[in-house]
Amino acid sequence: MRAILKRRFEAWAENRRGAAAVEFALVAFPFMMILFGILEVALMFFVSTTLESATATAAREIRTGRLQATAGTPADNFRTMICSRSFGMLDCTGRLYFDVRVAPDFNDPSADPLADGLLDPGEFGFDAGDAGDIVIVRAFYDWEVFTPLMGSMISNTPDRNRRVLISAFAFRNEPFGTL
Repeated sequence: MRAILKRRFEAWAENRRGAAAVEFALVAFPFMMILFGILEVALMFFVSTTLESATATAAREIRTGRLQATAGTPADNFRTMICSRSFGMLDCTGRLYFDVRVAPDFNDPSADPLADGLLDPGEFGFDAGDAGDIVIVRAFYDWEVFTPLMGSMISNTPDRNRRVLISAFAFRNEPFGTL
């Protein structure tokens, strides 16, 4: 009986059919996780760059006074400007937030909306200021991490499955309306 078991074990150990499939099965999951993680980080950086560019363009409208002179609500117009320049990459209805406020000087530290790791939209406001005012413009986009196990590596929130992308600009409004 022992000899029969030994021969069967040796025959099984020498059999190499299917070894590549087993090796691929062992390597496939980590490979796919790394591949999808790379794709997500690349997409996240693309969205971050898009947010930065759209916010810069919209902030320029505040700086020149054109946003303050447009009809309608300035906050809604500002959101429309950002969303129209985002190439459809941003979910403008539920995950885009912004805070525009006048500061007494450039050394004034504004409130940190991520101080406790949670984004609190109730603290945000919109005040584009007048000619010569110092204005701080910040846009926030709540990115949901979709690759499993990547959240703990790229998240900046306590729940470890989201990353808040931030774009910020500080400037002095031009002397619009004074000429």
